[in-house]
Amino acid sequence: MSFFYNAFVNKTSASQSHAEPQPGNKSAGAGSKAAPGRRRLFIVAISTAVGGLCLILLLSFWIPNRFERFFLVLPFAYYIYRQFTGRPIYRDVSIAGIIAAACFLYMLLFPLPFSIGSMDMTFRIVSLPVLLWGVHGIFLIFLGVRLIINGLVRILWRRSAEATAGRPEVAVRIAASALVFIVIFLPAFIYMSHFHRAKFRSRVTPLSECGAEFENVILTTRDNVSLSAWFVPAAGGSKTTVIITHGIGANKGNALPWVAAAWGAGANVLVYDSRGHGDSGGWSVSLGYREIEDIRAAVRYLKKNKTESARRVVCWGFSAGTAAVVRAAAKMKEIDIVIIDSPITGFADMVRDFMRNAPSFVRSYSVFFVRALAWLDFGVDIEHDSPLENIAKISPRPVIIVHGTADRLVPAECGKRLYEAAKKPKYLLLVEGAGHVGSNDVSEKCDSLLRDSIRGSDSLSELHGIHTEKRK
Repeated sequence: MSFFYNAFVNKTSASQSHAEPQPGNKSAGAGSKAAPGRRRLFIVAISTAVGGLCLILLLSFWIPNRFERFFLVLPFAYYIYRQFTGRPIYRDVSIAGIIAAACFLYMLLFPLPFSIGSMDMTFRIVSLPVLLWGVHGIFLIFLGVRLIINGLVRILWRRSAEATAGRPEVAVRIAASALVFIVIFLPAFIYMSHFHRAKFRSRVTPLSECGAEFENVILTTRDNVSLSAWFVPAAGGSKTTVIITHGIGANKGNALPWVAAAWGAGANVLVYDSRGHGDSGGWSVSLGYREIEDIRAAVRYLKKNKTESARRVVCWGFSAGTAAVVRAAAKMKEIDIVIIDSPITGFADMVRDFMRNAPSFVRSYSVFFVRALAWLDFGVDIEHDSPLENIAKISPRPVIIVHGTADRLVPAECGKRLYEAAKKPKYLLLVEGAGHVGSNDVSEKCDSLLRDSIRGSDSLSELHGIHTEKRK
């Protein structure tokens, strides 16, 4: 350590001795006063290197996703750079902190796009650093790109014959910053808020809400993600098990109303926290591309440990969870019946619907940007291998699609498009006035279809057509 310190101090002293003497220096003794500053700089450099190494090692074990590692390391590297350059960081810290806090409050107050069980959740404190630093990283990318553009504007403006030191240059720089915000920060925030969400833990159980005994189960996926699940055995015994898959931002506690419906209809139920949710492992969401492994783990558990209870397997998915259900059913013959409520056709369509009030060029660019981020993150193109492309592969097994006409998050048009792409037997139930994933509470037909699926009725093989029902 002393060797590195002496080398560092000698190099710094030599560089200062070759510098031009500054006017106004009162004595040569001023150079000796710089030694404590050099010592402090050396200590900062060593501690930064050690701290950075520890941070990288910690992230290697704690955060396996390389994309999230990047967003977590970026703020650390940025502020170390600012410290060495001697530039103030309080403004950047304040702005980024406000944005991160706003994101945190949004997810805390509105954890779900729907209200089912949303008050029965608690925020997992362990996910707070990931959330705050992730948003922070996006903000720093925005700052970096804005800095580059502002520098280019300044250089080009000064070379122009009309260059002035007045307000036009400032106006151009402000306009460039606004453009960067639209082009970089907005789609990146959409991506982070969907693919890298905060976790919420359920405070309710099947016993407290449904009066049903249950087993705590840990499912392990092929890519070594641990999933927290509940297995609820049917009161009178059953050979049918319903696997319930929730949507983005939810957890297995939010699915208890659907657990009650399936269990009340006489089925066994297996409900789990998808990866990146609730008490399960993982921090990222891939909208069906990796979640298919979650369903594989659920089916594998049932076939190995609940053989008699899983002679018939029904997959019941909701919202974004329907993407995993459709992809899994298209590839797994062990799934006998598929029910999807408020289904999505693909994430690109979700982005377009999310930004439906924005100009068309902003929507198109956001989809392109999100596709690029997803490819860097997961190595997949979210426009390909979508539910719309896979749903026809489920045939000849029945597909039941349920959608509320008042769904503002995922338009009912998505359910219609999936119905058109599917092959027989298929059935589309449109519930008038029902909102997002709210059809089961207000539709008698939906309850009847669920019971037929659990019993394995022969009528399911003849399903075809679109039925519209008024809410009860």
